[in-house]
Amino acid sequence: MAIRTRITPAVRLPAVGPRIELVTGAAGILATLYFTRMLALQGFNHRLEALVGLIVFTVLVIGFVAVPWLMIAWMIPFFAVLPTTKVLVTPQVGPLKDVVAFAAIGAAFVLALQRRAARRQSLADGVVLTLAGGLFLLYLVNPGGLSGSVGAHGSAWFQGVRLFNEPLGLLVVGLTLRHPARTFVAARLSLIVTAAGVGLYGIAQQGIGIPRLHQLGFTYGQELRQFGSHLRSFGTLDNTFVYASFLLLAIAVVVVTPRLQMRHWIVLTILGTGLLTSYVRTALVVAMALVGLGLARRGRTVAAIFLFAGATVAAVIVLVVASGQTQQQAVAINPTTYLTLNGRTELWKGRIGQPGHWPLGRGVGVTGTAAARASAGISGKQPIGAAFKDTSVDSGYLTLISDVGMLGMAVFLAILARAVFLARRSIAAGIEEGWIVVAVVAVFLIDGLSREAFTAYPGAYLSWLLIGLGLAAANETSRGRAEPTRV
Repeated sequence: MAIRTRITPAVRLPAVGPRIELVTGAAGILATLYFTRMLALQGFNHRLEALVGLIVFTVLVIGFVAVPWLMIAWMIPFFAVLPTTKVLVTPQVGPLKDVVAFAAIGAAFVLALQRRAARRQSLADGVVLTLAGGLFLLYLVNPGGLSGSVGAHGSAWFQGVRLFNEPLGLLVVGLTLRHPARTFVAARLSLIVTAAGVGLYGIAQQGIGIPRLHQLGFTYGQELRQFGSHLRSFGTLDNTFVYASFLLLAIAVVVVTPRLQMRHWIVLTILGTGLLTSYVRTALVVAMALVGLGLARRGRTVAAIFLFAGATVAAVIVLVVASGQTQQQAVAINPTTYLTLNGRTELWKGRIGQPGHWPLGRGVGVTGTAAARASAGISGKQPIGAAFKDTSVDSGYLTLISDVGMLGMAVFLAILARAVFLARRSIAAGIEEGWIVVAVVAVFLIDGLSREAFTAYPGAYLSWLLIGLGLAAANETSRGRAEPTRV
């Protein structure tokens, strides 16, 4: 009689969820490339620090892949307190923001590999990703700088690519992270709580006073600025303008809440008071637009249109008044250097160059913050004079035109227009995330009128991240509603 032997098949692990070997492998590759470059630039005198950094970077990547809601909730206050940490502790912590941002972008890359391997559909909008990729390539190729005398791919170009594309990469992160709805809720709560804390500290700075703040290590003309005899509060951030933008971003998230309860009014009171202590004129314009958006959220369309129109007129008036001031009106850049407001318009004219430069730009990093970062001895602001065209000017739109021309501006606006289109579709479906995306886009666009908001830290980083997360969360909610209910 034949004997039958039963062979037990090998146990197979289910192919559900993230594959840890793929996560750690890709994270290791990204970390190795990043820190190999750092060592190549800085030498091998800090091998222990590089090793620790390599481990931290890998852990961050895995964290963004596995528990993105916790990582994003931590990242927002980390970004907010880092500028003050640089002053009170050590300036060496400054590059940590780049490490965290690159880790988040690395996690997005890992997740893209996972989905491709598992043949799973992404929640990211293909049009937004394509446009973002096109804008990244424009900065990378630098068509306007190919015929320039500065050089198409020098240090200024590198700074320009980093300053613009690092925040832009967080848009892709927001579109790509797992569990976007849960992560978006965590990000929204973290932003509101963090901004309330920053606002309270900004209010307290009015009582602390300029002399005491200067003794603590803050610098005149950088963090410490005045409006008449009043300190312009800066909270935990680099300067008063960044502080105002950060508070406005949180206000935008709160005002579109469906039902404003007592806790929301308390937060809005703190944020509004903190905003007033910044003495930033354009902040009032943005606040007016946000009030209009809040009214539109509650169905008061006529009042909303009136306020939006008023905000537009106010923005034009602010810019015209600023450009027409006499030489007696000046903004203190440091104790010995002043930037006249009518001098600002001279900088604007010099930034975009001749009409022949407008289609493709003058080149990435030719002017603005990137040029300042790439030039030894330049801190970002200079006296008006022969070197004015290399200084940083308060206009994100003109920076963009100078870098990549009207073509780049068109792609940039197309990204935000697509985001608003998707958000409005979500709003029509009754999905709350759509309102928040529209509010963040409004703050981002208006803020760019009077300063280099599209590369500013942490405003640009958080704006792009919230837009991406909001779109992905709305998409996840919409798909969840469309799935048939199983009985």
